Amino acid sequence: MESVRDERHTKRRDRRALKMGVVVAASFLVSGALAGCQAVVSSSPVNETYLGSSPSSSATTQAAKLPEKETPQRSLERKLTVVGTGDLMIHPSIAAAAEQWGSYAEPNFYNEISSVEKRVKASDLAVCHVETPFSQPGVKTPFPHYYVHPNLAKAIAQVGFRECSTASNWTADKGFVGAERTVAALKAAGVGQSGIRIPETNPPFKIRTIKGVKVAHLSYTDPHDSPGTSEPGWAVNNGTPGEIAHQAQLAREQGAEVVIVSLAMGAMGMDSTTESQASAVKEITKHGDVNLIIGHGSHTVQPAEKVNGTWVIWHGNLISSFFPDQRNMHVGLLSQVKLKETSRGVFEAVSATGYPVLARPGSGKVVDLASSHCSPGEYDWYVSHLQQLEAKAVSQGFKLRKPCGG
Repeated sequence: MESVRDERHTKRRDRRALKMGVVVAASFLVSGALAGCQAVVSSSPVNETYLGSSPSSSATTQAAKLPEKETPQRSLERKLTVVGTGDLMIHPSIAAAAEQWGSYAEPNFYNEISSVEKRVKASDLAVCHVETPFSQPGVKTPFPHYYVHPNLAKAIAQVGFRECSTASNWTADKGFVGAERTVAALKAAGVGQSGIRIPETNPPFKIRTIKGVKVAHLSYTDPHDSPGTSEPGWAVNNGTPGEIAHQAQLAREQGAEVVIVSLAMGAMGMDSTTESQASAVKEITKHGDVNLIIGHGSHTVQPAEKVNGTWVIWHGNLISSFFPDQRNMHVGLLSQVKLKETSRGVFEAVSATGYPVLARPGSGKVVDLASSHCSPGEYDWYVSHLQQLEAKAVSQGFKLRKPCGG
C-alpha cells in the first residue's frame, strides 16, 4: 500500500511542480515571485470502543535573498475530520412524524435526526445526502413522489451539517422547479450543496476553505440509474466514472488539497456492491486525486473498502422507514474519517470509523446505536450483520464502533 501512496504523492507533486513552473516563469517576466503561508490547525482525538479488530530553486531577482531564519515555514500539522452519512429518505411516516413534532404547515424534522448531532458537530465537515428534492409546501403528491417539506433543510443545519450531496436518481423527481427549490432551501439554511447545478454557469463543484484546508466536494449519480426528464440535463451531476475522475483532477488543478466524492450508486436492497460499483470506484480513485468516497444508493450498508489507498464507505440510510421485514435497510452507518497532511498539500486518511445508526419503521427517528441504552440481545442481528459486512474493512484498518457503548 506504501507504493500506492508514493505513486499518488508523486503524481500530485508533478502536477503542482508543472503548474508552479508556469506561474513562476510568468511572474519572473513581469515582476518577480510572490510567496505565502497558511495557518496551522490541529484537532483532538476521541477515545472509542470498537467492534472487531483494529487494525528547487527559484528565479533570481535583483532583490537580496532573505536570511533563512526569516523565510516563512509551515509545519505539516493540518488535520481534517470528515463525517459522512447515508440517505435522508423521507417516507410518508417520517413526514407525518415531523408534522407531529411541529405542525402541518411547519413540520419539524430536528427531533428525528438529533441523535447524531454530537458526532456531526464534532467534525470539521459533515456531509449529508438529500435523496429526494423538496416539495412545494402543502402539495402532497402520490407515490412514488415523496412529500419532502423544505423545512428539512432547517433540521439539517441545526444538527450541524455544513454540506449535502444532492445528486441521486430522484433529483429530477419534481422537475427543474423542485431542484431549484431544494438548492434555495439549503442555501437559506446556510448549508452548501453539490450535485445540482443552478444556474447552468455554476461549476460542478466548489472549493471551500475549512480549517485552512482547501476542500472540494463532488456529488454524482449513476447516469444509468437516473430517470429521464424534460428539464435541462445539465442541472444534475450524472457522470461516468471517467468524467468524475476528470472533475477530481480539475479540482486539484484549481487548488483543492482534499477532494471528497459523494456517489449515488448501487442496487436497491443489496448487501454487496455490484460489478459496476467496483469498477467505478477503481476508475475514480486510480489517479490519486480523491481522498474519500461517501457512497449511498442501495439503501443498505455495503462493505467499506480501501481502493487504490482511498476509503470507499457505503452508508445505507441515515433515516427512512422501510418495511419491517427489510432489516438490512433499517441499519446504516455514520462514518468519521480523519485526514492528516503527510507532505506539503497532500492529505492521507489516518483513521476511518463507522458508527451504526438505526431507523426502524414507524419510529420516526434515527437512533445512534453506539451511544444508546440497549436491552440484552436487542440489537444482536444488526451487530452480526455489520460484523459480516465489514470484516474485510476491519482487516484494512476500518474501526466499527460497537452498539450500546460497550
